[in-house]
Amino acid sequence: KFALIDAGVKTDLPNVIGVRADYPQWQFLSGCLAGLVTTRPDEFGLANADNKVGFVGGADTPSSRAGAAGFLAGVKYTNHDAELEYSIVGSYTDPTTAKEIALTMFGDGVDVVSVNCGSSANGVLAAAEESGRYFCSTSPALVSETNQLCISITRFDSFVYKAVEMILNDTWEPGTHIYGIADGACEIS
Repeated sequence: KFALIDAGVKTDLPNVIGVRADYPQWQFLSGCLAGLVTTRPDEFGLANADNKVGFVGGADTPSSRAGAAGFLAGVKYTNHDAELEYSIVGSYTDPTTAKEIALTMFGDGVDVVSVNCGSSANGVLAAAEESGRYFCSTSPALVSETNQLCISITRFDSFVYKAVEMILNDTWEPGTHIYGIADGACEIS
């Protein structure tokens, strides 16, 4: 049996599964936190009173759009009045363009920007540090001591556990298996 971790599969092979996160849920919790932070500039030093948050995606793909939708839904869940800005870099490997986009957002009053844009996120982090605003990443490898609000974490270990559990419990079903917050597969740090 074969399990592709952090991937979906389209196959008729009975011995292949894909195990991945529910992309909107992966970003939802960071959106909830961003929605709260942007309303509390007195408590969070890098927030402002403009009540605006942003999201930068790498490419216009289903997973990027789903991540943005989850983040923005989280923001609206905790802060109905927040204004949302959304932009696409056009590449997962263009930190220069990502930085320009984020600087524009921060210049427009956005105080928290989340990402799903691969290594382009380095540019968003640089913009947050330069602008004195918050950044939400999707990788524990991309961290700022001063500007990091949170990290949207996908628990890959839970995907492996679920795949092994299917084998041990004889519940293996081919196809894509999607897990979210309730399954312990998505959290923030």
